[in-house]
Amino acid sequence: MLRTACSLAATVLSLASLAPATQKGERTFSDPSCHVTFRYPADWVVRPASMDSGSVCGFRIRPLAWDSLIVEADSVEGAWTILLKVRSKGFDEAIGSSPFERRDSGWVVLGRLGLENVAVPVARNGWRGLRGDAPFGCYRMGGGYMGACEFPVALVGTDDYSATLESGGGGAPEVFERILETLRFLPMHESHPPRPPSLSGVARVAGRRRRTTPRTRYRAQDSCA
Repeated sequence: MLRTACSLAATVLSLASLAPATQKGERTFSDPSCHVTFRYPADWVVRPASMDSGSVCGFRIRPLAWDSLIVEADSVEGAWTILLKVRSKGFDEAIGSSPFERRDSGWVVLGRLGLENVAVPVARNGWRGLRGDAPFGCYRMGGGYMGACEFPVALVGTDDYSATLESGGGGAPEVFERILETLRFLPMHESHPPRPPSLSGVARVAGRRRRTTPRTRYRAQDSCA
């Protein structure tokens, strides 16, 4: 069932108005090959996660004490776990394969059995996106239905890259919000820095080139070995 705009406005953070200052006890994760950087609690850990065919990179973010916390959470599947998947497609292209759809009244996020909740636009750090709480069912690890749940999910991106952020089964919603708040896509030149020109045998002095190896009377052979 759709929640009213008033109740949603009272609970959704306005990310565009928050300054992502570094907080005490945080670490910064940065992976230029995956084009993303974000901050997370120092007592959590970021590990590679399985990816679907459209993902460039996938990460699973969990507390270091996940093994004990999952027991306290009644072994709910996905509890205390945040998934981040990065794709090499822009935000506008990524919407089509996301759980977000546009209605006459605005955006919604889809869940199980045709259920949907209101989604809101968010913007931060040069990206734009959508954020909502998707209605799903909670299950124990290994099976066993526990009841209805709502999981926060966000799709954000630029013209070149996009990322899906999901948190399942409860845990720490403030960590989800913090990662979303500090998530930044690395520019192309920062993701793939240009290789510096080779200066072998050549030194630049006062704007001129000076050869540092002796001239030879022959042309070196090209080596393909």
